[in-house]
Amino acid sequence: LSDMRQHPRAVAHLREATQLDPEDAATWSTYAQALWRVEWLPQAAEAYERAIALLPNDPWAHTGLGDTRLRMGVLDDAITAYETALELDPRAYAAHCGKGAALSKQGAFEPALASLREAVRLRPDYAPAFYEIGVAHQHNKEYEAALGAFGKAVQLDGWDVSAVKNMARCYARMGRRDLAKKANDHAAKLQHTH
Repeated sequence: LSDMRQHPRAVAHLREATQLDPEDAATWSTYAQALWRVEWLPQAAEAYERAIALLPNDPWAHTGLGDTRLRMGVLDDAITAYETALELDPRAYAAHCGKGAALSKQGAFEPALASLREAVRLRPDYAPAFYEIGVAHQHNKEYEAALGAFGKAVQLDGWDVSAVKNMARCYARMGRRDLAKKANDHAAKLQHTH
């Protein structure tokens, strides 16, 4: 149901599943992910914490908690969750990506880029890592590098409206108004069709 974008129904079914088997860590993680998708972030964090209490060495639950804390803007807690995930599995590419995004939001661009590049090294087709690389470069006013990363994100995920909008911003900052307008128009089309 969640994959079909019927998130409220998915949340209701998963809530019931956690009540039927309250000791199943995987069910709590899946419930947390569904809560995250509907932006019920405090509840998602609690569900991830429950999953971690039941199965402490699941790197993906720690990554999910990090993603939740990142979205909540609690960056230090997000980084701690990602680092725990990476201690459990150094190949957890999504944890490298999340850690890089959190570091970028803190203005620590070099460590952010190192973490994001590790995510891409581990999984070269991971569009979110390219998007976050673009964001780090954009914040650092490295617009050409940002455009390259956003372009790769769009190449891997043609529906990435945020990447296309950020490309428009980069072009505008570079004074390339024609390309900025094209990118903005493309983003509007993507938003309308998605």
